[in-house]
Amino acid sequence: KQYRMIQKKLDHLIVEILPGNGFNNDTVREIERHVKEVAGSGLLVDVRKVDVIPKQESGKLRRVISEIEGSYNG
Repeated sequence: KQYRMIQKKLDHLIVEILPGNGFNNDTVREIERHVKEVAGSGLLVDVRKVDVIPKQESGKLRRVISEIEGSYNG
């Protein structure tokens, strides 16, 4: 139910997800398909199951993070 996306490069996106009930390999493929459908088929999508998604100091969950140099990351 919770997720965040981290863009490492222009063509590489990591999707971190806290898996809920029913999460399986089909879920991973569906996430990959949907992200590529929205962002472009040339994108490498890496879905990772995580135990926790850290919040910012403000207590808010940041859903999208860009680690591309020179990008706005506010």
